[in-house]
Amino acid sequence: MKRFLITIISIFATSNLAIAGDWILRTTKDNMTDQPSKEVFVTSPGGEKFTIIRRSDEKVWGYIQLSGINQFSVNERLMLRVDKNKPHEINEDLQNLTKRLGNPIGSWEWNPNLIGFLIWHGKINEGCGIIKELFDGKKMIIRYHPNKSTIRDIEFPLTGNRKAISDALSLDLSNCPAQ
Repeated sequence: MKRFLITIISIFATSNLAIAGDWILRTTKDNMTDQPSKEVFVTSPGGEKFTIIRRSDEKVWGYIQLSGINQFSVNERLMLRVDKNKPHEINEDLQNLTKRLGNPIGSWEWNPNLIGFLIWHGKINEGCGIIKELFDGKKMIIRYHPNKSTIRDIEFPLTGNRKAISDALSLDLSNCPAQ
């Protein structure tokens, strides 16, 4: 039994597992276009994952993925707060409004355990809004509703993210003005 435990410990000690709180930059290549893409993510102590990517249209999206059997409610209205900044409500309202007006802007993707949302338009000269808060912040809290009568907060550390976010977005965000 002792030999088994030593083997398991040595496997985990030498593997490339992400530890909760570490920001990980991952670069991949599209199999069809051979174009590289980058994403940066962090894992909460509870196993939830927050990912930031820059899409081909230059817009920046955030994805929150729940762990285990946890799920988002169907008409979810996330709240995102960085440090003591004003909380941001994130939902599908903008997407629905622009669709009704005939000029749809994709800003929301929902699945039971994964929500994607537009964080930033990607134009540094027009301000950086939430992305600047993430870049400068120490912690982020995302609130969601597993059902109508329950709320749950997930905390993600933001320290140590500057290089990873800058590399993932191919930007120098240190001089980016907030909106």
